[in-house]
Amino acid sequence: VLGSGGSGGATEIAQTTYRDLWPADDPMPQMLALPSPELLDLARAEHTDPASPVLHAARDLEREIERIQRKALYKAHERWAMSASCVVMVVLGAIMAMHLKAATPLVIYLWSFFPALASIILLQSGQQMSGPAVVLGVGVMWSGVAGLGLLALLVFRRLSRL
Repeated sequence: VLGSGGSGGATEIAQTTYRDLWPADDPMPQMLALPSPELLDLARAEHTDPASPVLHAARDLEREIERIQRKALYKAHERWAMSASCVVMVVLGAIMAMHLKAATPLVIYLWSFFPALASIILLQSGQQMSGPAVVLGVGVMWSGVAGLGLLALLVFRRLSRL
């Protein structure tokens, strides 16, 4: 590496490269092995200054954990609601076929299809509400299944009276 010396002349300095340098008591492997809640507790215990970059990173980690937990809850409810709606759709189709026994298959299909479509739309709408309002989004998700079930129950009660 060439550089200029103090007297205006060029001097040559040997370049040395060091690889794989680690502190003797490196805490990183132990910290990486900790679960996130323990790591957050450790950060809060060792850093008390509110302007600390470590506490700022800890707050970011808390927000990310909450977002991921909310998303996991939504995914679980979405899968259960989709499974339940499939069962209710099949039952509704069978009940509609018995109730509309004189109708053509297309009419029976349409009387089952449109309520099922509304249920799927509500399920997807609730899934899109994956923000802080967890209860509202999950309620919208399951309202489609409840509506299909209620329709199947009403048609079945009407069919059983005949």
